[in-house]
Amino acid sequence: MFLTSCSFYNVTTQVEVLSAPGQDSVEVSLEVRGWDETESFEFLGYDWVDIGLDNYVEGHILRAERPGYYPDNLPVFRERSNRWKGVDLGLGLVFTRPLVEHGDEPWAARQWTQAISLGYNVLGFALSPWRVYDKSFTLPKLEPLPEADDAAPPVWIEGVHIDIAPGKHVTEHYRNRNAYYANRLAFTFSNEEAFEMPYTNLDEDALERLWEQGYQGPNGGSLFTMEDEMVLEAAIVGVQERQIGNLAQYTVHSQWWVYNPYGLASDTVEYFTRTPWGFASGVESPFDRQALADAVVKVCFDAAENPKLRQDATRKDTLEAQWKADWEPIVIDAVSAPSGKLASALSSVVTIEDETGHGSGCVLSSDGFILTNHHVVLDTQLVHTVHFHDGTSLEAKIVRYHPLYDLALLKVDTTGLVPFQTDLRLETVEIGDDVFAMGTPYDVDLGASVTRGIVSAIRKDGKRNLIQTDVSISPGNSGGALVRGDGTLIGVVNEKIMELGVEGIGFAIPLHFIEDALMVRYREGR
Repeated sequence: MFLTSCSFYNVTTQVEVLSAPGQDSVEVSLEVRGWDETESFEFLGYDWVDIGLDNYVEGHILRAERPGYYPDNLPVFRERSNRWKGVDLGLGLVFTRPLVEHGDEPWAARQWTQAISLGYNVLGFALSPWRVYDKSFTLPKLEPLPEADDAAPPVWIEGVHIDIAPGKHVTEHYRNRNAYYANRLAFTFSNEEAFEMPYTNLDEDALERLWEQGYQGPNGGSLFTMEDEMVLEAAIVGVQERQIGNLAQYTVHSQWWVYNPYGLASDTVEYFTRTPWGFASGVESPFDRQALADAVVKVCFDAAENPKLRQDATRKDTLEAQWKADWEPIVIDAVSAPSGKLASALSSVVTIEDETGHGSGCVLSSDGFILTNHHVVLDTQLVHTVHFHDGTSLEAKIVRYHPLYDLALLKVDTTGLVPFQTDLRLETVEIGDDVFAMGTPYDVDLGASVTRGIVSAIRKDGKRNLIQTDVSISPGNSGGALVRGDGTLIGVVNEKIMELGVEGIGFAIPLHFIEDALMVRYREGR
């Protein structure tokens, strides 16, 4: 009984995995696929590992990683014949013979035992895997990543999007590895519906590699942007997937361009990148995330060195001039004196609301010009409603905006508003000065709230200077006023660092930038 169905017990093969000759410090990992079709890799060790591979699984992936090198995957298929099949067949014949010889005699316990043993051998021979894994594998030799030279600009990836039209995700299925190499296609199909994912985390691995290879310079990952930075954006627009059982290899069609905040047209460079092996797509997981991320890692270095994209990275001033080419200066009457106290200045603060949320704004003129952040009115297709301190509300029109400076100018059709007195001189803002934030934090019902702090520093952020302050800032304060104690407007509240354990680090855009960013001019004499 115990020497039956031997191939059933051949569940795993103990496998030795070695790194490629001449390469050490190679991290070896094995794929792990969850019940919900999510994929990850489990770290096993360095350079040499001994693992048991499940012979009932059609294929496994061994991953090799090493600092300074492209990662790669080794697809492991069942290549060796299951020798226990022969044992099952031989034992089956042994147990069959006495049953035939005693076919006309009453069955004794011995015959029953032999019959049961025969049944187990038949099941083992029929149902156990015909092929099992080899006892050793050598990982692929890894290719080194390029290193940045002195002429390379700092590189940042703004985002990687997925935008695949119907028919652009083509899946080819092969019955086994031999059929794959012989190009004997079993069947193919493609996506009938578009697949879009505007926000992915596919840039995370690439950004880490760019940092390691010196493409982000000594200030890479800084809180503030660098003016000479090359900011890339990418979209995955097509995928050709070749499947063998539960494993797949992708050829990823991606488009890369230099990001500009104005959304103006720029050169697009296309790449077709073959990824390491990964998992076949499923219902819950249409793509192997790691395979797509590996493709982005491989392409980002080519994109960083591409002459077209490098040239586009130097066009920032040209793009800004193109963005503002049709603008005419907007002239506003200056207010001759401040309100004198904060309570009086509250009439100059508004709440700006649309269907996605709310922000704050500052009244610049009695005839309806209102200043806010661009990100407060980011969706220009929405209706933006301005709520005033006296309880009235009016619909606002977006006159112009500047994405790089994060400023926008709105107009409401009214007169008789109470504007701020403004100070456009950054040199009058001194570290340690008392300042107050005025706006609508958290909820529309909290309109015209005031919080107090000091000027902590003046920070350089690309072309902008920012006023750093410890004044309390909450979501909804964006676009609101940063004022002195006499109600003079000196800045527009812009953002706050929101991290666990971080308090009192907020920023405001100095008011003098409205002259250059929005072409606002003040007429003295009022």
